[in-house]
Amino acid sequence: MNRITFCVLALLACSTSAPAQTTTLLSHTFDAVTAPDLPAGVVAENTSWKTSASSASPGSGLNNLAHTGSAPAFVRMGPIDLSGRTEATLSYYARRTSSYPADSLIVRFSVDGGVTFPHVVSSGGLPAAASAYEYVEIALSAVLLGQSDVYLQFDGRGGSSGSANIRIDDVLVTTPLDLNATDTSFGFSTGSSTWNPDSGSHFVSIDLSWPGPDSIQGFQFDLGFDASLIALSAVSSSHASLAGANWQITESGGRVVVLSLTGETLPPGENTGILTSEWSFVGSPLEQDSTITLGISGLVVAQASPSGDALSLPNGLRSHSLALIANTASITLEPDSLSFGLVLVGDSTSLSVTISNPTGLADLVIDSVRTSSALFRLDSAISPVSPAQNQAATFWFTPTLANYGQITGSAWLYHNASSDSTLISLSGLGVGGRGDTDGDGSLDVADVVTALDAVSGLTLVGASQLAQFDMYPFPAGDGLVDIRDLTVQIQAILRARWPDNSALPVQPAAGAGKGGSSGVFVSNQGGNLYLDSQVTIRGIQIELTTKRQPLSAMASKSGVRSSAHYDSESLTFRSLIVLEPASSLPPGRHLILEGVSDEAVVEVALVVTENRRKLIADVQHGFSTSTETLEQPIAARVELFPNPYSLSSGAGVSILMPERGGDARIEVVDMLGRIVLSKRTDTTGKMSISRNQLPMVPGLLFVRVENGTKVETIPLMIVR
Repeated sequence: MNRITFCVLALLACSTSAPAQTTTLLSHTFDAVTAPDLPAGVVAENTSWKTSASSASPGSGLNNLAHTGSAPAFVRMGPIDLSGRTEATLSYYARRTSSYPADSLIVRFSVDGGVTFPHVVSSGGLPAAASAYEYVEIALSAVLLGQSDVYLQFDGRGGSSGSANIRIDDVLVTTPLDLNATDTSFGFSTGSSTWNPDSGSHFVSIDLSWPGPDSIQGFQFDLGFDASLIALSAVSSSHASLAGANWQITESGGRVVVLSLTGETLPPGENTGILTSEWSFVGSPLEQDSTITLGISGLVVAQASPSGDALSLPNGLRSHSLALIANTASITLEPDSLSFGLVLVGDSTSLSVTISNPTGLADLVIDSVRTSSALFRLDSAISPVSPAQNQAATFWFTPTLANYGQITGSAWLYHNASSDSTLISLSGLGVGGRGDTDGDGSLDVADVVTALDAVSGLTLVGASQLAQFDMYPFPAGDGLVDIRDLTVQIQAILRARWPDNSALPVQPAAGAGKGGSSGVFVSNQGGNLYLDSQVTIRGIQIELTTKRQPLSAMASKSGVRSSAHYDSESLTFRSLIVLEPASSLPPGRHLILEGVSDEAVVEVALVVTENRRKLIADVQHGFSTSTETLEQPIAARVELFPNPYSLSSGAGVSILMPERGGDARIEVVDMLGRIVLSKRTDTTGKMSISRNQLPMVPGLLFVRVENGTKVETIPLMIVR
């Protein structure tokens, strides 16, 4: 540990006047954070306000507060205690681009703890000239003085372009110093700071305060530090009382002398940042974070008097903890989502992600990779990625006989970069699974039509297709295709569950060969549900949400296979109507259901034409319909839609349930385990999380849904 002694030689001289002292009630230089982070006590409406380092101010320099873009947004600071104050001043440096008008910054204050901001102190708090900083000083009005819970708000109204911006630095609220309330102290301005040595020099300031009445002619103290890691580069001062040619600060052999060459002295008051020490890093590159201590001892202070008597300055922070940050890795992904497209059950498809370490100073190490589904896998371990280098990671999608359809999932990459983990969104469509006899990734009436033709001997089932048709006994099958397999398939569709209560495949958002048609529609007239068609029909699938079970009007017709099921808990009625080729419904109007209540809602209206084309039937004549059901099908497990969720969306996140009816609890938890949202809801209707119930920043959340004895946790990615 080296020891460097600061000395100030006391000169006998008469004291002169000094600038008026003030007490700082609010101070933000924005230098203690890394851009674009905001410091503690500063809250922005959105990310258009952020800390920037691209244009240093004439004040403290380094970082500043910037608002960019054409959209308005506010930033707030506080609290400010103005109780007992009869005078106070707000000051700051401001700069604007020419595309950001000078009258587009409104300065407001709140006296109710930041709830409302009715007190406007400036409606044009920006420089008249563009591209140059200007010092702004505003005397606070009487309505604010004496209040104890005051908040400051800058309303940036926005510029005329997406690149328009303003910059604000060194925000201060000060009041004339009350020497009677000044505590005697000498020491570091803060008890701790953080330094990445690769960012350059590090600065630590030293404060000195005392109430007087004496002035100071000189002071000295010893600094202790770990000389194997850091060195003192310089000591300087920008303090008004030490400015000018009357004071000289020199360093020789580790001793610093602050000398008054004439009669200047240091008057009583709060002398924030009386000295600034500049440090450089001299050790070997850090492999891990480290903490060292700066210490002050041996303080001696001399009065500005002929006798040079000493002053006692106790208290103050005599120890400063300096956290040294080691070089870290960075990570970017291109792309950050993979869509594998259509893949036949049993086959595999691969796609690659490029993992880069663009700005890191250390190797990027992927500790582990976890996928949300076994259908997605990484083909091999990922080697360390050197700075400015990249590496490809290959993922595979392999749907199975029991798990196919629209599959969505995620892969988490756990690594040594600052975010700890990074998410990749995965999706794919598995086709040709159990029951998917027409091979489009969905399980519906078209599959029943295909299976009926096979059972009836109208079509042959090849060895490669047998697993799609053979469902009895469930789940292994017996190597045969007969009416029992068809029964398992039909009952699974009607009950939306396989015999073992496992979920059906999630329907594709737009199934293969399926589309809307103006030539096919259903209508409810006088309690009867009709199908009108301009094409020949082989199959019909109807799903209603209704409090009363309707009756099938086609069950007794020759050549018609009609099945129905009503779930009284979810109030869901499903019906399948499949016709033999010779009994296909010709174009025209056909009565499908009887006793349909007025409040019934069509959830699914699907038909299969004679040439196996699937069509979504329109709903006409005022009959209610849920269009979202076709776009967001009932999930095989709890699903979120959309996921990832964009902050630019005006809508919320829908929660898709495999079963409806009953009470459920929803919790949204962030990466730190904090509960962002907790609520109870009825799963009978549509469930969602509104936009204002989600954090307005990108990141990974977890949505926990507890429904009866079932608990599922689903990752939700928030993106810009």
